Amino acid sequence: AQSRTEILPVDYVSPKLKYIQPLGSVNDKTTHFTFELQYNEAMDMTDLNISLSFSSEVTSAGVFLSSPSPTVVWRNDSTCRITYTIYRNDVSPFYGIVTVTEAGGGKDVAGNPTETGPVTAQLNVDQRIIGVRVEMYPYIIQRTTQIATLKFTFGQEMDTTKTPTYVFTNINNASAYPDWPELGSGVHLMEKMDNGGWTPGSLTEWTVRYRLGEAYKNGYGGYFDHGIGVEVSDAWKLSPHELMAPWEEDSVFAVDFNLPSCEIKYYTQSASYKDTIVLTPGDSRLILRLEYDEPMNKTIDPTVEFVNLLNPGNLFTLDSIEWEPSSDRICWVYYTVTPQDISASAYVRVTGAQSSDGLRVQGASSSAGMVVIDMLPIEVDEVHIFDKLGSAVTTITCGNEEVRFRVAFNQAMKPRRDSLLVFPARIMPFLKEQSVVWNAERTEAIATYLVNGDYACNEANIPIKLTANTANAFGRLFTGNITDRFGVLSNPPVVVSKNITGPQCHGSENGSFGFSFSSLAAPVSYYITKDSVELIEGTDYTAALSGMDLEIGSFGAGLYSVKVIDNNKCYVKYDTVFVNPDSLEITASIVRHKEDEDGGTIAVQTAGGSRPYTCYLEYKDANGQYFSYNNYPSLDTVANLDGILKNEDEASKEFRLYAKDAHDCVSNSIEGLVITDRRTPTLFTPEGGDHGPEIFMEGNHIEVYDRTGTLIHSGENGWDGKYKGKPARPDVYFYIVTFKDQYKKKGTIQLYKRN
Repeated sequence: AQSRTEILPVDYVSPKLKYIQPLGSVNDKTTHFTFELQYNEAMDMTDLNISLSFSSEVTSAGVFLSSPSPTVVWRNDSTCRITYTIYRNDVSPFYGIVTVTEAGGGKDVAGNPTETGPVTAQLNVDQRIIGVRVEMYPYIIQRTTQIATLKFTFGQEMDTTKTPTYVFTNINNASAYPDWPELGSGVHLMEKMDNGGWTPGSLTEWTVRYRLGEAYKNGYGGYFDHGIGVEVSDAWKLSPHELMAPWEEDSVFAVDFNLPSCEIKYYTQSASYKDTIVLTPGDSRLILRLEYDEPMNKTIDPTVEFVNLLNPGNLFTLDSIEWEPSSDRICWVYYTVTPQDISASAYVRVTGAQSSDGLRVQGASSSAGMVVIDMLPIEVDEVHIFDKLGSAVTTITCGNEEVRFRVAFNQAMKPRRDSLLVFPARIMPFLKEQSVVWNAERTEAIATYLVNGDYACNEANIPIKLTANTANAFGRLFTGNITDRFGVLSNPPVVVSKNITGPQCHGSENGSFGFSFSSLAAPVSYYITKDSVELIEGTDYTAALSGMDLEIGSFGAGLYSVKVIDNNKCYVKYDTVFVNPDSLEITASIVRHKEDEDGGTIAVQTAGGSRPYTCYLEYKDANGQYFSYNNYPSLDTVANLDGILKNEDEASKEFRLYAKDAHDCVSNSIEGLVITDRRTPTLFTPEGGDHGPEIFMEGNHIEVYDRTGTLIHSGENGWDGKYKGKPARPDVYFYIVTFKDQYKKKGTIQLYKRN
């Protein structure tokens, strides 16, 4: 019968995931998304419970749905694909970089679960619809229009190497009127001045310019009584690089050629032209210049209205309407301005004028600019001061820790990017500004400050001022005063002296902090952080105090911050770095005296630690135990430990050496130091007696030769004076001995035979 041994495979090693590969990116049209996972060995393909986890921001948004469960499909025994159903929030679409990690599941064919590890992937998710705002300047195209600019403003950053495609829409009778550009050839309403381009430095704005077609300047007319739209397509999103879905704006501009219209320009008493005019309390005149696109009936004056302005009659008094004598197209309208406490803006609407033939009445016209009335004095209604819990304070103390100044204005302001408030220089170290936040109406700002509790400051009636160049929404500077005042009360502990001692030995934790205070408001607490991580929070340290002294110890290397806080929440803070001292290291070597002398030296080299050093020498007994042999104190970096070898007994000992520095830090230990006795006799008697040892160089390897050079003995424990088992004849022999330290010595030995 034959026996057969079958070796069965044993697998106790968990499989590992090699990579996670997102197959694409997620955009606003994505409904399902797939990840590919590859493992380092064959997996159980019946296991469909594998899942992934996602970084918290996308988890909160719920983009990758866990219900229904993701589907798992195995491509081969080590590669599978997981497909998730995608959820899109139309109100708040998610966008950002998402980190993907294996969440669990999966096992190999032996049943070992997948070993978890830091295998991650990053995925770009952008569910925002690109979107575009289309605008034409001016909105109404008239016969006086010289240049019109069509502007696209996209909702996301775009690929500026590609040009958007667009067509005009909402043209009901396209066959009855000259073609728009992009719709055909022939007579055009507008002609392109250029092919358009991206605004320099912008990834979202594209413009193209048009001018009025020559046919229309020559009298060919047409009238569109509705808004004309634009449909945009073939625009590419920058990241991820994908084509934007067609986007249509229903009403971008209108065309009016048949009715009289005018262009409005604004002047003040200084007669300087401005597109958008701002009236301030010093202005007493407003002048409108109306320039029509065709001859007008100068016996009929236009009607001017200020739209969006409440009670304009209290502000503007019409003085006169005068047609320019040499022109039937230009009309001047003069107003007297009565200063009012008003902050508003208004568009001007002109109607009522008739063409010279009396058949057409002017439709509503307005300019691209506006009249801004900025006459309301800028005032600060009130300044309120609150702590971080929302409680009102009038005196800021260390205990407030954080304060907020709420400044309310009587009108909209221009938010500042820098500081809002200014305090006297002596107060600035006590308050450190963190942020300035404005409300949506820009009428109220909250300036948040951290309180510096280790700065001594005691003062009342501190004034509050606004930063220079603080202006309202129209750019007019604030020139008033703030009557509100506040006080400061801060008395931090006074440190008389400090004793900061770092760790003394490499890797030790015996560093300490010591402070002496001249004043403390009990009870007192302290905080210690190491490398920005809080180590200790002490609220009752009576044991650590001696009078006004504080001693805290047992700290290793690191960046420390010590903060001592009294009962008033005032504090003193001290930052320091404890450096890890270099470790104490020694090296040693054997230095012998003359070859046949009784003695030897151990040469020691020391590095690191703190001088002076003490070397400790120990010997090893037959039982392997070490005992003190000698100490060598007050050594510098190099030490020679002399006189180790005292007699033949010492030569057989094995020594151990280590050192301590001035702080009692212990060095590395060097073992196995042996000083070999290299003395050799010149005579020996195998039978014993007074003529040398019975065994020559016992305990050492030796080779012995006779006068003819014949090897008569080779052994590891000396020579017993025999050759081939019989006593060798008395004579002089040549030998080569190898000591335990591998030193070789040659010489002659006389074998003496006792009579």
